[in-house]
Amino acid sequence: MENTKEYIDTFIDDMTAHIFMNDMDLTKDTDPMLFIRQSSEASAFYRALMDCVIEGNINSGEDRLFELAEDKSPELLIPGLQFYKRVNEAQDDTLERLNFKREEILTGLKDFLKIYGYGITASDHLKI
Repeated sequence: MENTKEYIDTFIDDMTAHIFMNDMDLTKDTDPMLFIRQSSEASAFYRALMDCVIEGNINSGEDRLFELAEDKSPELLIPGLQFYKRVNEAQDDTLERLNFKREEILTGLKDFLKIYGYGITASDHLKI
């Protein structure tokens, strides 16, 4: 599963760089956490998602992510990607104990990005 874990990390990093460069007129090297901290909406959203992760409620965090993403606020796109990056840091046994699988991260990413009009699948990995 380590290859899948590395793939997901790279995919999230490349997707974040793509969004920064093409949709937000920022550089691909913009720090996602700095971006989040500079927006009160993004920061509050990210904290709420991270609270779910810290409490071991990944499924609840993902549900919240999709509820709020329905508004398609661009301020929530980067925190959503960083949510999946954080979840991906967990070991497989931890994910299993929390009733979440690494494959769900890929599926969630695809579905989350689709809300924002990115008609890609995780296998369509973008190279920046």
